[in-house]
Amino acid sequence: MINREKELAFLKERADSGRAELVVMWGRRRLGKTTLLKALCEAHPAIYFLATRAPAHEQLQRLSTAFAEFFGDPLLERTALPSWEDAFGYLARNAQSRTILAVDEFPYLVEADPAIPSRFQFGWDEQLVKNPNVMLLLNGSSLAMMEQHVLGSKSPLYGRRTGQWRIEPLGLLQFREFFPDRPLTDIIEIYTVVGGVPFHALQFDSRASLGQNVKRHILSKGAVLFEEVPFLLREEVREPRSYFPILAAMAAGSRKFGEISSKTGFDKANLGKYLATLQDLHFVRRDVPITEPDPGKSRKGLYAIEDPFTDFWLRYVWPNLAALEMDRVDEVWDRRIEPDLPGYMAQRCERFLGDLLRHDPIRTWLGFEPVTIGKYWDRNAELDLVALDRDGGNAVIAEVKWTARPIGPDVARRLHAQADSVESLRCLNKRFVLFSRAGFTESLRASVPDDLYLVDLARWPATTPPPS
Repeated sequence: MINREKELAFLKERADSGRAELVVMWGRRRLGKTTLLKALCEAHPAIYFLATRAPAHEQLQRLSTAFAEFFGDPLLERTALPSWEDAFGYLARNAQSRTILAVDEFPYLVEADPAIPSRFQFGWDEQLVKNPNVMLLLNGSSLAMMEQHVLGSKSPLYGRRTGQWRIEPLGLLQFREFFPDRPLTDIIEIYTVVGGVPFHALQFDSRASLGQNVKRHILSKGAVLFEEVPFLLREEVREPRSYFPILAAMAAGSRKFGEISSKTGFDKANLGKYLATLQDLHFVRRDVPITEPDPGKSRKGLYAIEDPFTDFWLRYVWPNLAALEMDRVDEVWDRRIEPDLPGYMAQRCERFLGDLLRHDPIRTWLGFEPVTIGKYWDRNAELDLVALDRDGGNAVIAEVKWTARPIGPDVARRLHAQADSVESLRCLNKRFVLFSRAGFTESLRASVPDDLYLVDLARWPATTPPPS
């Protein structure tokens, strides 16, 4: 388990609280939630129950068996509990010391029995909450189901939870631990393809090149990741065919509402509905310039696919499925992906590099904590990364160059000039960062302004040169 210490510490803290706990954990698939549950169950007395799509009575029978094994009850092994009310009553009576009931994939229970949220609400209110030894942990991968049936205000369970944790994809530097011997430039390329999803990272061979990994684990029919995106979408929406054209249009470069409408043929009402659903499910995000006072009402919003792997798959696998089904993997890579990849990387990696602004050595040099990170654009300027502190009085403005040639002083001068042209940034205390894949020229390194920090990504966290 890599970089899930905070999440596991949270669960253990709740397990040691000395009071009845109802904790909710949720997040998209492949993020390691089950691994976390099992780690908790290894550290504390726990009943781990994996829900399935089996009928409701079979689920209850399996839970009865799990209870019988945990409490050493031979009678229960022969006679299953007749109802969920009886199951909760049995747990409340027999938990003489801290006992965790960890229900994995809770949405499957709801699919089998829509009344499950009400049954759990009754069991919690009338039985479990009265026993300080009980911890009920509900985990789920379907964001829509968890947010509707557990976290939503209309759910019977609303207001009962004593804690919750949404499991997020790993950040760039956390992700690096999967490939400890690779330079950061390699990590950025891999991250831009698979995103911060541990399951996806574990498919890649740390000794192989990016091309070898993509061809073997994404482009080859039969590979785990070959059909991953359709599978994930089918798990979340009822009509995936309605959403695929929207996502594909964005992956191909359409980001404005009107452009997406034109590409897909959806009218304003339907497109708005589908985009709202995709945003709720965190497939899609809406970007606005970081200085917009009311982002929700801004007319400058641009849509983009949130998950890097989904973006990569829809840009390169989806349009080439026919060729890939015929095992023309090398042709697709050599002719359609590899030549396009440098430009793709340059556009996509900017967002991930914002993570570095919050870490040393950059954070120490800045002298303030970047809180809000985004982009800025208007008719006259486009800034790759802008980060503001909590009070909005300090800003760091960064540019990313993913070229094969070192960056010279002209890039630094343009960055300063563009920032000066943005009226909303003029009154701020500004500092600047240049990220470069290929380092910097001798002329720039010989005369670095005091307000500029150079980051040679191939040598991170070393700087070129150390700022004065």
